[in-house]
Amino acid sequence: TGTKIMVTSQVNGRWTAPKAAAYSNHPSDVDPAFSFNGRKVFFSARRPRPGESESGEGGFDLWFAERTEEGWGEEQFLGSVVNSGKSQVYSTLTRDDTLYFQAVREEGYGKADIYRSVMIDGVYQAPENLGPLINSENYEGDVFIAPDDSYLIVSIYGRKDGFGGGDLYISFHNTDDTWSPLKNMGSAINSDKRYFCPMVTPDGRFLFFFSKRAGAGDIFRVDAKVMQTLRAD
Repeated sequence: TGTKIMVTSQVNGRWTAPKAAAYSNHPSDVDPAFSFNGRKVFFSARRPRPGESESGEGGFDLWFAERTEEGWGEEQFLGSVVNSGKSQVYSTLTRDDTLYFQAVREEGYGKADIYRSVMIDGVYQAPENLGPLINSENYEGDVFIAPDDSYLIVSIYGRKDGFGGGDLYISFHNTDDTWSPLKNMGSAINSDKRYFCPMVTPDGRFLFFFSKRAGAGDIFRVDAKVMQTLRAD
């Protein structure tokens, strides 16, 4: 039992049988996210931290692996500066490797908040809470950041403007490093079911997400132009 990160490839137009990724050798690995250049993969796990024989109080930490000429290298702990909360999951990265993720921390606004850690001289800095326009007393999670840092999409349950099951919201990043108020992405995407795990394809053409609108959880996609429409509204 447990979870692992699986890999499948297209060969002659068909997907191969999924197999565990080389760096995923622990039964708690979740939420893979690739750097823009594809040379690193970040993920969350309840693995023991370096120097510890057991994992902590049940929270997840962020780990990563680097691609080498021989394939993926060994998994590495991202460090105690980033992993300083009770739990860190669902990482997503910009083109310049700024790291966004969901975390549970004592100083947070609610059940879980969205944080950002910038990289300076190859080292990730202390995470910054994105503030009350993004975070609230609700559960903010499953964040996706645009490669150019221009917008983020986040799954939230409990807002008054929600449809009832947990919706996808969008916020646009202003030039002064502030964020626009979160906007529900509307009935064209959301319903009274749960919506989560948003991801936009690297070419910017499609927004993929999970939804329970037709069962336990299936993958859906829409034209990513919906973001342009929401920005214009």
